[in-house]
Amino acid sequence: MTGAVFRRPGPGRWIHAAAFCLVLTFSGDVQADGGLGNDVIYSIMIDRFSSGNDENNVPHFAFPGDSAYDRGNRYWLYRMYYRHATPDGSGVDIDGYWGGDLQGVVNKLDYLHYLGVTVILLSPVFENVNGYHFEAGGTAYHGYWTKDFQRLEEHFVNPPKAGETMREVLSDGVLLKGLIDKAHAYDPPMKVVLDVALNHTSPAPIDTTIFDDSNYLEMGVLYDDGEYVTNPCLPEGGRTCAESFVDDGWFHPPSGWVEWDDPSTYYDGYLNGNLADLDQRSPQVKAYLNRALQKWLALGIDGFRLDAVKNIYPDFIADLQQRLVAAKPDIILIGEYYDGGIFENGLSPSETTPSVAWLQGLSNMTMFNFSFATAVRAYFTGRMDGLGTPAVIRHILDADSPENPLKSRSRQLVNFINNQDIPRMLSLRDANTAGYRAALKLMFLSPGVPKLFYGDEVGLAYAGTSDHWQKHDRSDAAWARLFMPWQRIEEPQAQDMLALTRKLIRLRRDHYFLGNGQLDFLKAANLFNLIDGNSYIALRRGPSDGSGPALLFLYSGRDRRQLEFRTDLADGTYSGLHAAATVEVRGGRLVWRDVRAGDSLVVKAPVAGGKAD
Repeated sequence: MTGAVFRRPGPGRWIHAAAFCLVLTFSGDVQADGGLGNDVIYSIMIDRFSSGNDENNVPHFAFPGDSAYDRGNRYWLYRMYYRHATPDGSGVDIDGYWGGDLQGVVNKLDYLHYLGVTVILLSPVFENVNGYHFEAGGTAYHGYWTKDFQRLEEHFVNPPKAGETMREVLSDGVLLKGLIDKAHAYDPPMKVVLDVALNHTSPAPIDTTIFDDSNYLEMGVLYDDGEYVTNPCLPEGGRTCAESFVDDGWFHPPSGWVEWDDPSTYYDGYLNGNLADLDQRSPQVKAYLNRALQKWLALGIDGFRLDAVKNIYPDFIADLQQRLVAAKPDIILIGEYYDGGIFENGLSPSETTPSVAWLQGLSNMTMFNFSFATAVRAYFTGRMDGLGTPAVIRHILDADSPENPLKSRSRQLVNFINNQDIPRMLSLRDANTAGYRAALKLMFLSPGVPKLFYGDEVGLAYAGTSDHWQKHDRSDAAWARLFMPWQRIEEPQAQDMLALTRKLIRLRRDHYFLGNGQLDFLKAANLFNLIDGNSYIALRRGPSDGSGPALLFLYSGRDRRQLEFRTDLADGTYSGLHAAATVEVRGGRLVWRDVRAGDSLVVKAPVAGGKAD
């Protein structure tokens, strides 16, 4: 979200434990709102993905002068870099720069094409403040503390080549342009989407005098293509930012924190109590941000992830959307409305949540489905309470449910299991590999657009426990941002997970109906009590017209001699995708035998009387 950790205000309050069976028929295969279609997104935190050039680990080349500003930045650049020493992150500063860069992403494009993804989502690439912000949580390695939306971050670019200027490197974006062009040249092309934090600039704590410390060099500063614009406050003599606010129309006054249970603070409060909040209703701010995004669109970018839209005026987002769509009609626009979905903040789906209302007010936007992630992570780690039930998962995916206010647009949300603001699923105390594999399979067979967070395809997770995080005062989000384990990717377990992920991606790309075709939730014919109804999930996907093959996802949370389902599939024995297990279909009855707790299957089979493919 912003480099800080934001937690749900409380557990889900809506619980529905009934077993279920329903059939949903969708009309036609349509492109999703937000410019996404039959896509698979791969999200990268640049600093933690791959290092392609060691010269930018301490990018002193960006500050060559003898001014106090250049000297101060050179000093802090050396203190901000921490090499990734061990695979589990121990012995290094989790909040420092670890060396990933844009050249590293370029070098791994062949890998991403091999994986099969179609959209590369990059963490913010724009120039960030330097310094180690002890109160705000380290450095700006994550990219969410922007100081110049018109330039690239010096840690992520290559030093100027012979005859190349710093302007070409930072402002013209030659390396980013090369990345875009190379990604577009693959068959099929890979689109490139940039994450951008339009809500704020960088730390400017409202109620401390920490600005007297040299750790804070820039205090929420804003630049325009290298030219100084303004600061939200200029504390002197021990005054706080709130006491020395610069009222020049760029920032909201530092009057208070964003309180997650108080929507009145969303638009003008300071996130985490320290992130200088831009006033997007100010004409100069609107013009500045629009001009910056138009610049990167002209470079060839395919779209944007808009960070923290929950905290930005909706009328600004609507106006920005209109301008961006006018410039690029097929633009990808994804809003990060934190905790968004039909179960936002644990609300019942019968209530129109704030995120649902936000999305319904926009015609060319989609958003991340936090409700999906919360429910799936809870269910497959065995936490069968709150949102972690099959019934809740059904309502999240069921576009035709009267309790789903998003209706067809729920099939166009971006589903995910992990992201940069929550601990990775396999790092959770009760997680296991079988549950994680089942979650991956369900995500790829669910309506919507699947998104992988870098390392998901090999099961990347922190090797410690929650107790370790607390002992070492490390945030959940920070430990989600480990370095991509290239040195371990050839190990058998990583290779097995990678092979499964590639098959799921290929399945997704080969069967367009997985995005928005027919969805049936199946009820086991041999289970009758409430507890058993909560201990399995079974769904069937197929084309909207009922023709062609069907794809099934089956999961059992318990050991069973067998699970049985009524079906319209043709008689036969069908093998699971990337699994030795099989299911047998005879006379309209599907049987899955010798089931162990945590087993999951993806099965492809022809419909009785229909074509096999």
